[in-house]
Amino acid sequence: MKTTISTIISLCCLSATNLLAQTLIPDSEKTLFVRGKLEIVEPAKDGKKRKVIEHKDEWGVKRYRIPDITTTPDGHLIVAIIGRCSVGGDHGKSTTFFAVSKDQGETWEYIRNNTDYKNLDKRPVTDFPMTERTQETQVIWYPAMKKYVATYLTKNATWFVTSDDLKIWSKPIKASFDGDENLAYWPSPTSLQIDTDGSLMMAITGTQRIGDKKQRFARLLWTKDLKTFESSSNMPCDGNETAVSPTSPGNYFVTTRIKPERLNMSYDRGAKKWSTTTAFPLPAHWRCEVDLLNHNGILYLTTPTKGRSLGMLYKSADKGITWEKVLQLSNDEFAYSAITAIDDNTLAIVAERENGDITFQKVRLK
Repeated sequence: MKTTISTIISLCCLSATNLLAQTLIPDSEKTLFVRGKLEIVEPAKDGKKRKVIEHKDEWGVKRYRIPDITTTPDGHLIVAIIGRCSVGGDHGKSTTFFAVSKDQGETWEYIRNNTDYKNLDKRPVTDFPMTERTQETQVIWYPAMKKYVATYLTKNATWFVTSDDLKIWSKPIKASFDGDENLAYWPSPTSLQIDTDGSLMMAITGTQRIGDKKQRFARLLWTKDLKTFESSSNMPCDGNETAVSPTSPGNYFVTTRIKPERLNMSYDRGAKKWSTTTAFPLPAHWRCEVDLLNHNGILYLTTPTKGRSLGMLYKSADKGITWEKVLQLSNDEFAYSAITAIDDNTLAIVAERENGDITFQKVRLK
């Protein structure tokens, strides 16, 4: 009888907790990409990890990773997603798929590129490039070129490709600037966007050689033509995956993941000067890259808050000095994410679930 009563109380508490959590979660969540099947071949025991076989889906992808989302001038939403083809983890053959919505996320059209990495010589040269390891693809419509511009990485460089329609892509263009010969590895180009002066801007992170040693770095890059690049100096800490957003012309809020915390700072482009770093004041797990958006003078940030789970939307009205919670985005898995504005009162967010699915949701600000 005691056990039964305890069970009933536990179930009631669980139901109340779930109901409370659900009231904090947007009701417009949709799954855009579903990972291939996972098969457990040996259960975990004696403290060891379980053995899992990853099966490809019908498109040749084992796992979808690291989503990006942008809004075009005509109001279309574009999601870029990494398809891991040879392995589901970080190191393996990857390409990029796109999902396009012309009705604010109600319906989606998909653009999928060839995933046959074993026959690369037969792969269409106009497909989005296939890379040899982890990549993060960011895409934006760039009015100055009247084209889509996308950036992605290979083992030791960041590249740009352009397209009129997200289907046929140009020959890759390598980002290059003074001092890049000392860079050993660029793991992520992120936060691709149009700056206040009309240039394309993004953050890059990686390792560089200083004498016989390697050291982490992160810096900001600008370009207007994909031929010449302006670079900031290295940020004043060992940079990892980094997000950036302009707060006023020539001034930027920057946040980076550094174990065991997230560090914030600002950069003055005219003075070429970084501020000192400060710890992010609210829960924001260091294991994942976050995304930033300056929308009508308010900074918005999406992040997991407990491991790769409990997604949260934060905002700052004072250029990143103080932050407050806006909304809980998930009560379970939530890892890498991206954010854009649909209109003055609506944000769109895509996020990676720990099981490898990619979800989309809208948040009404008023």
